[in-house]
Amino acid sequence: MFRHEFADVDGVRMHYVTGGTGSPGTPPLVLLHGWPQTWFEWRPVLPALAAGRTVIAVDLPGIGDSQGAPPDYAKATLARFVHGLVADRLGHRSIDLVAHDLGAGVGYQYAAQHPGEVRRLALMDYPLPGPAVPGQGQPPAAVLNLAWHFGFHSAPGHMAEQMVDDEVGTYLREFYPEVAFQGRRDAVPEQAAAEFTRTYSRPQQLTGGFELYRTLPQDVRDNIASAATPLPMPVLVVTGRRDQTAGLDRLEFLAGPVRAVATRRHRRGRPGRGALAVGGTARCAHRADPAVPELTITARWYRRCWSPPGCSACRRGRTGAGRGRGRARGRCRRCARPRRS
Repeated sequence: MFRHEFADVDGVRMHYVTGGTGSPGTPPLVLLHGWPQTWFEWRPVLPALAAGRTVIAVDLPGIGDSQGAPPDYAKATLARFVHGLVADRLGHRSIDLVAHDLGAGVGYQYAAQHPGEVRRLALMDYPLPGPAVPGQGQPPAAVLNLAWHFGFHSAPGHMAEQMVDDEVGTYLREFYPEVAFQGRRDAVPEQAAAEFTRTYSRPQQLTGGFELYRTLPQDVRDNIASAATPLPMPVLVVTGRRDQTAGLDRLEFLAGPVRAVATRRHRRGRPGRGALAVGGTARCAHRADPAVPELTITARWYRRCWSPPGCSACRRGRTGAGRGRGRARGRCRRCARPRRS
């Protein structure tokens, strides 16, 4: 059902996994991974997301099984490579975009650079650098103080590579509990940990992953410039509702920076045109409960809020006069799709 593909984009051979049952007129769903992950982080939910549409899970340039290195790892640069793949090579000029962790920085820049090509944007578990992070009056480099690993991974002289080089698997397996739900050591399945170790054990990919952190001060400057034109599309922020960051409610901690760059209209629940929706859940990609398949919550949010349109009766059921008065139940009699309010 899913297949591995490669495409050359400006000297980088980009790897992506695609599949699904989307019709030619249905915009695809593009998935961008975080660190230390690759496209493989989406593997558990690809079948659910691919029902009725095409899904494209991308390895960021210079990471995973993508080959070659971009000129730099600023998220604005990486967004241009992803756009070169999705729009120029694959021909998709209208997409829905879901991005996790540092990949969310790439997702934001993709949407900011090409607002007419992104119908909906979901950002998962990422304090978006820019007008609100690290904060007014703070130098861009202050963003590296947000967490211990921000500073370690961005240390000068490639210190992180020198310390991790021969023990990539050990480092990653010790790192995952630092960001896992309740610090669980089994939050990332062994199969996924082994796959991430395989790719990040390559020197270029390891350096590429750490470069995602070293370029964060540049991301602050780029995002401040992009924020002058707020995002016009619906934006969904998703994180772990029960998590705390530095004593703050994590949901608000992550939603605040996005409010600074999105259309200034906020509401909880289903995103409407130009609205920012904040999705609090018990779990998310970093903070996964092992009892629930990794990233299942993403599939639930996506299918609830952004399922592909069915027939006209389905659309009336979701967007007609009854909207907001409870969720429609059962299936549409005309096209047999699950009916959603």
